[in-house]
Amino acid sequence: MIEHCLATDPSERYANGAAVLSALRQLSARLQPPPAFVMTEAETKAQPRRFAWRRRVRALAIVPVVIAGAWAAVWLGRSVVDRRATRSTLSSSLATLDANASAVDLHRSATELLRTSYREGNIDRAIQQLERALQLRSPYPLAEARLSLAYWRKNSRSPDAHWRSQALSFAETAVREDPELAFAHMAEGAALALRGQYDEASAAYDRALALDPKNPELLWRMGDLAAARKNVPEAELFYRRAVGAGPQDWEAPMRLGAFLYRQGRYSEAIPIYETATRLAPDNTRAYAALAAVYHQLDRTDEAAAVLQRSLEISPDPATYSNLGTLLYFEGRYADSISAFERSVQLGANSYVRWGNLADAQRLVAGRREQAHASYASAIDLAQQQIAAAPGDLEARSSVALYLARDGRTKEALAELARVLGQRTLIPSVLCKATIVAELAGDRAQALNLLDRALRGGYQLREVTHEPDLVRLREDAAYHRLVASSRK
Repeated sequence: MIEHCLATDPSERYANGAAVLSALRQLSARLQPPPAFVMTEAETKAQPRRFAWRRRVRALAIVPVVIAGAWAAVWLGRSVVDRRATRSTLSSSLATLDANASAVDLHRSATELLRTSYREGNIDRAIQQLERALQLRSPYPLAEARLSLAYWRKNSRSPDAHWRSQALSFAETAVREDPELAFAHMAEGAALALRGQYDEASAAYDRALALDPKNPELLWRMGDLAAARKNVPEAELFYRRAVGAGPQDWEAPMRLGAFLYRQGRYSEAIPIYETATRLAPDNTRAYAALAAVYHQLDRTDEAAAVLQRSLEISPDPATYSNLGTLLYFEGRYADSISAFERSVQLGANSYVRWGNLADAQRLVAGRREQAHASYASAIDLAQQQIAAAPGDLEARSSVALYLARDGRTKEALAELARVLGQRTLIPSVLCKATIVAELAGDRAQALNLLDRALRGGYQLREVTHEPDLVRLREDAAYHRLVASSRK
């Protein structure tokens, strides 16, 4: 309600004091028993006169209200979890809007839903509410920009060219309707980055940053863009700025953790992901990410425990995928298939999940024909990702790996050449390139790539458990390489 009162757009604010009082009463009825005080008829009639006076000193009144709110938080001693529980209750209340809801109410409800976009169905519900808001009111640039980012999130969960197109369309409309709205420029930058238009995305983000320099979401999105452009120092700078700007924002530490993971800095990623789980204790993806880090550090029992915690909250494709990976690297290929199959059932638009399933099927007698079909799905989805973002080396190296494992060596080497032509390669990409080179019979190149991966921070445990590198590990040169990388 405070955010609503302080909105820069007058149409976003309550119309008058009576509307504030009405909203307070409705909220109070939803969240707690009725308050002990009740206004008399005379007090109610006096409201208009008091609010007419207060409008003249509104700017002065803001400061004591905010300070009082801060003291209340200290006095109540509420934990972060308590505040999240209150927000969750409010979100649930706002999500069940009746047919008479205003465009502002619908936008506010959608905003709350997107703050917990990791919960199943929240993104779709937010999109529905924002579309209703735009039917009731147009132009509405803030809702247009919010809808653009909702489609961005939908594409992140289930990649599709239609979602990417919708994200850009609504963002461009928002920018056209209100060029001074930082949120609109941020949405445009996110939509452009999805399409691999990095220069244009950077320009849009810069416009947003000039208008809103401390927005944590904008900062981590700029970190994402810098990472996509292989500017590692700049990416880390933006991610850390985002964490500092939004200490209660779960997504900023998730982005920083993912960045550290990709760089092979696993020990550093653990406290960052743990922060994300504290800020969003029902976010299954935060637990899945934390489990992946534990796995890389050979802390298998902790990884398994975290994955079980995630599954207790809700079935999630990322959790099942990571559980399958844990079983795969323990050599339990048949057991890993069921976890990977469950992951695909819950989220079929991911090349990684199809690729994981194919990898396991390939190593189990009687499932190898299925592996061929799964690799075909993985390659098709990865190529769609490359078409949208040609600079995505994770996707390109994955295509090369899937082609090699599917016996299509010539095509795999052609794709690998495109990857190796890039100046900066992260450890995970180098490891996949190692496997491709080994499967293609180029031991010298495989050893060279592996050396670069290990020196970049890739964990030896992954290498020692990789079934495609069995013969490489028998080579004396491999043992000299490992000994050298440990110095």
